[in-house]
Amino acid sequence: MTRCWQKKSGHIVNVASLAASFGVAGLSAYCASKFAMLGFSESLYHELAGIGVQVTVVSPIAVKTNFFDRESVGGTMANYTGYALDPKSVSKAILAAAGSSRLEITVPFYGRGAAWFKHTLPYIVQPIVDAVSRRQIR
Repeated sequence: MTRCWQKKSGHIVNVASLAASFGVAGLSAYCASKFAMLGFSESLYHELAGIGVQVTVVSPIAVKTNFFDRESVGGTMANYTGYALDPKSVSKAILAAAGSSRLEITVPFYGRGAAWFKHTLPYIVQPIVDAVSRRQIR
């Protein structure tokens, strides 16, 4: 089997979450896996940049699925459903990512602004994230 780095072309698209930029109460294992996916994708992006293989990670805010109904994640989902996106809109972003040169695509686009703000002014944003996420899990 010929690999994409042997052909010197291709595009790897990984899916993380906006949880890759925000640690959220009640979702520590989930957030950790998304932090890892973003870091892995960023490393691949740099490692493969010179050979023609592109890497993009799609980070949706939340997707309306039954993922959090499972016992392995506590059997309950914090009430983030007001922010959750339709799976079709996220799948469109994933398909569009295959033609993008960007490292990360955040869905919806304003999630990127929230992540930028959090990384730029963490001492302001962290208390807000803490209060909101703790309220959501009660």
